[in-house]
Amino acid sequence: MAAGLPAVLVGIAAVTAAGWVLFKVRALRLRLRGREAAFHALTDALERRHAHTLDLVRLASGYLVLEAPLLEAVALARYYAMQSRTVLARTRTETDLSWALARLMVAAEGHPELAGHPQFRALAGEVVRDEDEAAAARAGFNERTADLAHACDGPVAHFLCHALHGGPWDHFDLDPTVAREAMMTLLQPRPAPEASGTTAAGSKPTRPVTSVAFGI
Repeated sequence: MAAGLPAVLVGIAAVTAAGWVLFKVRALRLRLRGREAAFHALTDALERRHAHTLDLVRLASGYLVLEAPLLEAVALARYYAMQSRTVLARTRTETDLSWALARLMVAAEGHPELAGHPQFRALAGEVVRDEDEAAAARAGFNERTADLAHACDGPVAHFLCHALHGGPWDHFDLDPTVAREAMMTLLQPRPAPEASGTTAAGSKPTRPVTSVAFGI
C-alpha cells in the first residue's frame, strides 16, 4: 500500500499538469482568436480607405494635371499598403499612405473647383470615417496584443504560444486619426520668406516627404 502511494501521487500530478496545459491552451486560443478578429476589423477599415483613395486619385487626376507625380505617389503608397501582410509592414506603409493623402488634400485646397466638388468632398469624408474606424480598431488590437503577450509570459506559456503560432507581439503604432491631424498641420503651406525687401508671391511649395513607398 505504501509502495503504491508515490505512483498515485505521480499520477495525480500528471493529470493535474495535463489539465493545466489543456486549460492554458484553450485560454490562449481564445485570446488568439480575439486578436485575429481585432486585426481583421483594423484591416477592413484600412482596406476601405484603400478603395476610397483610388476613387480620390481618379477624380483628382482630371484637375491636378501638374501634380501628376503627387497622384502617382498616392497610388504607389496605396499599392504598397495593400501588399503588406505583417503588422510592422502595415504600420510603415499605412503611414506612407497617410502622408500621401495629406499631401493630396493640401494640393486640392489650391484648386477650388476640385475642393468644392461634391464627389470629392464626399470621398474625403469617407476617408476620414475610415481612419476614425481604423483608430478605434487599432486600440482594440493593441489591447488584445498586450493581453496575449502577458498571457504568454513564462517558459511553459511561451512554448505553448510558439506552438500555437501566437507571436510576434508587435503593436500597430499608427493612429490614423492623429496621423491625419499631424500631417495636415505639417503640410500646411507657409508664406515664402521676404527677399530683398519684397515678399515672393504665392506660398512655399510642399517639400517632398522621404518615404519607403514613395522612393524619393
